[in-house]
Formats: sequence, structure tokens, C-alpha cells
Amino acid sequence: MPRIPARARRGLVPFTVVFVLVAAACDSAPDKGYDRGGWDQSALEEITAIAEQVQASPVGCEGFGPEPWDAYVETYRRLGWAMPAAQGNCEGSGEDLTFYGFVDDAAQQRWVRAKAKALCERGYQVDWRFGLPYVDGGNWVIEPDSFDVAYQLGDLFNRPGSDMCTDAGFEPPPPDVTIPASTSTDPPPTT
Repeated sequence: MPRIPARARRGLVPFTVVFVLVAAACDSAPDKGYDRGGWDQSALEEITAIAEQVQASPVGCEGFGPEPWDAYVETYRRLGWAMPAAQGNCEGSGEDLTFYGFVDDAAQQRWVRAKAKALCERGYQVDWRFGLPYVDGGNWVIEPDSFDVAYQLGDLFNRPGSDMCTDAGFEPPPPDVTIPASTSTDPPPTT
């Protein structure tokens, strides 16, 4: 067997260390849940119970059911987001109410940050008033279409209705509503 010169061996040691660290980092990447094969039954039962409470409230929740796994796993994979443990929706107060269940608070917080990062900065470019109304239940989230319904749901569960964007650390840019004094919005008078 050929002998490796000492100089080459010294070069292999840092390479080997870097390779092992990279391999370990890849193995420790959080599982995004794409290969789970379906919604987690415990999380699905929890969001179903929450939807039943919403159904009994003035907001209502008509037609609650789990979202189709196959359709959503491809969407989440394309976006690069981790899958919630369960997802379902219904209609209440004339709005779409989406319920997300998570294995724990940390998984929910990672998901909220990923969603906010993907949507909030782009949303602010379209409209500085952009926001993502939701109710943070720790290991679950309800996402209605409006802040009014988020506040009603927050009251129901003793949780604050809030904005996912600002909760994740994204702040809207200040609105540009100033018009310089030398600029008029009216055409000049004709003489």
C-alpha cells in the first residue's frame, strides 16, 4: 500500500474535520415532515376540538375538515417550509379560517417565522398596511382573513389576536404620504 506523505496527511485532517462537521449539520437539519405520509392524529384531534369551540361561538365554523395531505405536502415542499403537524379549515363570519397544529411551541414558532419571512416583506412592498392576522395558541394557530375575526377568536381562547408579521419581527415601512410643498396635486390654473 502506498504511503501518504506527511504534508498530504496534514492537508487531509482539516478536510476530514470539515467533512464530518458538514455531514453532522446535514443530519441535524430539522425534519420538515414531508415523508410523514399524513397529518399527525393527535394534532388533528386538537385542532378539531378547537374548531368545535369556534363553531359554538358567534364566529362559527361551518364545514371543518382536514386539508388534503397530498396537495399541501407538495406546496410546502416547493416553498421549503416545514409541514405543520395538522391543518384544517372551515368558514366562519364569512371568512376562511385555517387551523394549524404543531408538535410543540418551538415548531409553531419556526413555522410562523418562516411564513412571515416569505410573505411579509413582499406584502409590505404592495401595501404598507399588509398583515397576517392570526391567533397564537402555543402549539396551534388559527389564521382568519381579517384582524376583526382574529381579535374575536383571541377573546374566545384568552389569547391575543395579533399580526404574524410584527410578531415575527417584521415591521412595515413608514407610509410615504408626504408631498413636498413645491409639488401640487392640482394642475396649475390657466390664465
